[in-house]
Amino acid sequence: MVPAFLTGLYGLLIGAAPYMALGCFVAAAVSFRSGSGINFDWGGSFTKWIFWGMVFLSLQAIPTFLTSAGIPMQTPGTSSTSSPYLSGLLGLVKNFTNNYLVSHLVPVVGAALVLKALLDSAEGNSPIPSLVSALLVLSVQALWTMAQSWSLSSDQYGVADGLMNLVNWFGSNVCPVAGALCIIGAVVNFVRGKPWGQLAITSIAMMCFSGIWLLVKSWG
Repeated sequence: MVPAFLTGLYGLLIGAAPYMALGCFVAAAVSFRSGSGINFDWGGSFTKWIFWGMVFLSLQAIPTFLTSAGIPMQTPGTSSTSSPYLSGLLGLVKNFTNNYLVSHLVPVVGAALVLKALLDSAEGNSPIPSLVSALLVLSVQALWTMAQSWSLSSDQYGVADGLMNLVNWFGSNVCPVAGALCIIGAVVNFVRGKPWGQLAITSIAMMCFSGIWLLVKSWG
């Protein structure tokens, strides 16, 4: 028999997990610019925050995965936050995430990144990293809502399925926008007499990401 305290704690963690995932996505969008620009390192802050966001979204699938691997695990019910104290904590997490983080803090961060892009351009640097990061920050709410609709906890492979869905979403939605921004950057560099061919090739590659990915998969 699972103690009532652990049952309540489990229910609180499951209830707060989606909002913790939203916080991870916000941190990932911010770290996309502060890390290493548009060429983020694998294993860097951006990918780590994305990974943990998917882990929190599919937290209910982890006991299923352990059970399928032969590790017996007793899972208490998720409707265990009836305690006024635990319900108050869960309400506090929801209120902070929705009313402070997403509604007030995220727009400020997005505006700061747009300002950073303007300053980068004034210094003669590419504004694309800051603009891409601003787009990611402002689209965090939509990304979080869409990720919740993926039914990540339907089986034990929820984390991997979520990451694959995220890659497909980036390929079909973010990459074309990044390709258009690369075209703008190529035009600006051409007007300034700076090298522009690399940005033009990158824009074509961005718009063909889905096709390149299908080609790479066919080689396996």
